Amino acid sequence: MHVTAAEVRTTPALLLLLMWQWLLLIIPPCSNEPLVLMMGAKVKGLETTVSNRTVWKFLGIRYAKSTAGLERFQRPLPADLLAEIDGTRFGARCPTSPFDSGMSEDCLFLNVYTPKEARKLPVLVFIHGGGFVSGSSNDIDGEVLAAEGDIIVVTFNYRLGVLGFMCTGDNSSRGNYGLWDQRMALKWVETYIQYFGGDEKSVTLAGMSAGAASAAILSLSPFRGTCSAASSK
Repeated sequence: MHVTAAEVRTTPALLLLLMWQWLLLIIPPCSNEPLVLMMGAKVKGLETTVSNRTVWKFLGIRYAKSTAGLERFQRPLPADLLAEIDGTRFGARCPTSPFDSGMSEDCLFLNVYTPKEARKLPVLVFIHGGGFVSGSSNDIDGEVLAAEGDIIVVTFNYRLGVLGFMCTGDNSSRGNYGLWDQRMALKWVETYIQYFGGDEKSVTLAGMSAGAASAAILSLSPFRGTCSAASSK
């Protein structure tokens, strides 16, 4: 076979192009998923655009250990910090009646909505309503408020109904576990919201229906922590 000098000179260039083509096939495209480093933990979230502004949302972050089984009628304990946290989907809803497949007693999760690469923004913690017997933080979309208000929005689940508020008058069930869940969620905000660009010293409580009542109760509680204001309208 006859090979010309020109063909020999172009061989290295062709090999280089083939190598780049091969690399493009095996290297996955860069991900736009936001990532927050939280005391060594990597929290992966989702990115969306609202009102021409990019919003990051981190869903289903565990703020307390499971309250199922033997922990059913106990105060919540802070969640262990995992090395990697998947914040791309909502956590389970707390059980209500009627029970469905999206519910679980292991339901103490929260959601964070923040403008992209936020820095020291005020925080709004919004408590869902439902008469203390129904509802979920999954029903509240904080994207628009985060984008339009230039704030960080946090929503969370808390135990409901019998599991959240039954009191037997003795040590079997002292009651108000739903309120203790709310306090634990606020504790999480105080500790970790700074890693999402929030100001832990500028936290406002708000809510709807039972959530508004909860905000009022927590504002009067000695366990309210560092919340700067409460709105119960």
